[in-house]
Amino acid sequence: TNDAPLDTKVGGGVTVGAPGDINIANQGNLNITDLDADGNAAADRDVTLTATGDINSDKQIKADNAEINTVDGNVGSSENPLDLSVNHLDGTISGDGTGTGNAAITNDKDVVIGDLTASGKLNLNVKGSITGEQKPAGEDPANVTANTADITATGDVGTTDNPLNTAVDNLKINSGGDVNVNSEKSTTIDQINGKDINLNVDGDVTAGKGNENGANITGDNLNLDAEGSVGTKDKPLVTDVKGETNITSKYGKANTAKPKPAPKPTPKPTPKPKPTPKPTGIYKAVITEDTITYKIANGTAQIIKIIGNTVSKAAKSLKLSKLYNPVTKKMVPVTDIFKDTFNSNEGRRVTKLTLTPPAGINIVIHTGAFNKSKVKKLNLKLGKKGKVTIQKNAWKKTKARKVKITIKAKKAKQVVVKKKAFKYLKKKSVIKVKKFMSKKQFKKLRKKLKKAGFKGKIKR
Repeated sequence: TNDAPLDTKVGGGVTVGAPGDINIANQGNLNITDLDADGNAAADRDVTLTATGDINSDKQIKADNAEINTVDGNVGSSENPLDLSVNHLDGTISGDGTGTGNAAITNDKDVVIGDLTASGKLNLNVKGSITGEQKPAGEDPANVTANTADITATGDVGTTDNPLNTAVDNLKINSGGDVNVNSEKSTTIDQINGKDINLNVDGDVTAGKGNENGANITGDNLNLDAEGSVGTKDKPLVTDVKGETNITSKYGKANTAKPKPAPKPTPKPTPKPKPTPKPTGIYKAVITEDTITYKIANGTAQIIKIIGNTVSKAAKSLKLSKLYNPVTKKMVPVTDIFKDTFNSNEGRRVTKLTLTPPAGINIVIHTGAFNKSKVKKLNLKLGKKGKVTIQKNAWKKTKARKVKITIKAKKAKQVVVKKKAFKYLKKKSVIKVKKFMSKKQFKKLRKKLKKAGFKGKIKR
């Protein structure tokens, strides 16, 4: 009974099967296993739990009235709050306010708070509305007393007739309905969210951290009456209210502000459209009666081989610059002379090859490109911006080892020759550079050709 509680000293779990009132006072931590083991708890029973340590429960505690008291302990935790289903709640949770004196409580329906005190932090989460019991004149009117109170309700917090009276240093309220709160002392408002918000503060109102936009009060309408100041010049109270806002500071100044607009999200860059894949295929073309097999890749033509059965024996000269792309119906530049290009009956009839790359295009003569070839004359008409690259062992297994190469280019850098590019060519081979190139550039080119292994004459 209230006058004579059951005194216990239990280190383990406490299980009770009784339909009536329960009043337990435990020395040390009180760990409730089940207070309704028989499943016949009366709906109007009172439950009073007192401990000189922490109070926790494995199962929900059901009662009409509940009183939870600790001396130098905590009630529940953020990970495992004390789960209640009560109509009326009182309690005193005392401690040093840091390691002890804290409470985390949930309730699954509307609740009336009589006198709930925590010397540390109080977390109260209610599925329903919270109202404050109005006390007789002369008594401390506070329903909630704490250093910090974080109150959440799916319904209203207080009503105009029965507001929730608080004595809290730091206050945070999240309500799915209206908020009606009387603060019996100066308070710091971290956040108050609700619909119609009515606040009466017997002291100063200080602005706390606020929400992600910096707002301390967010709602549809706001009435705030304070005996002292509201906010400060350096730290104004930030309000985000859709409708009417009435703020009165009786003996001080009201310093308020609107929240800073949320930063506009950085627009995602419009993704660049993926380039249309350039057509690839193997095609044939007849050039000076020789049939050229080539493929289109990356928008260019790459020579594979010279084939065909109708090639004239007189077709000994082959000129390459551009070839037709049947897909795009456009001419595209030739960029590659691959290995074994001339390794066919028809290819071996070609004795003179002229390459004329368009400006900015580099024609690569690959390793083994002249395999079995009888090309004796190679004309490289590069102009001002065409390029040619001759790779290592380009003349490997060639049938024409005495070759005359003619180069028409503006600058030496238009000709790239890899080391051993001219291996397999005889010393009687000749490179002639057209006077289109300056003497200075010619000297650079000659040095480059010699370094690549060309042993024949280089003249201008």
